[in-house]
Parts: sequence; C-alpha cells; structure tokens
Amino acid sequence: MLELPPLVTIADLLRRSESPAALQRSARRGEALRLRRGVYLSRPVWDGLDVTSRHYLRIAAAQATARSPLVFSHESAARLSGLPII
Repeated sequence: MLELPPLVTIADLLRRSESPAALQRSARRGEALRLRRGVYLSRPVWDGLDVTSRHYLRIAAAQATARSPLVFSHESAARLSGLPII
C-alpha cells in the first residue's frame, strides 16, 4: 500500500478543540484543497501526488466521513484490490 499524507478533518480539529475556520480560509485562498466536505489536504502536497495517490486519498476522505461502512466499486475497488488499471 502507498504511504499517503495525512488528511485533516473538521471532526479531528473539533476533537482537539481547534477551530476549523483557519483551515476553511486556507481552502478559499487555494492553500488547502477540500477533497470532500470536512476533509482537507495541503494544496502543495496534492499537487505533488500522482493519479494513483490522489485516488487513494479520495477513497480515504470518503471513509473518513462515512457514517457506515462503505463498499467501493469499479476503479476504486480495483485499486484497493491491487489490480492494474488499464
């Protein structure tokens, strides 16, 4: 499995009693990227990733915000299973 950079979630910030406002401002300025509602990553980190790593981070963002277990299909399932994408 790939070594992926950590995602920052609003839920994590709130658990640490930190305000998400600064992170949201960073996203508006283009310094952070919102992968999904409540899930962010540094824009320079994202820009340095390949397509496969970006896909894995989108999968991780979905898992981080899911209220119940997720089932992935198609390209996401293939990547998680280690199958080649052609």
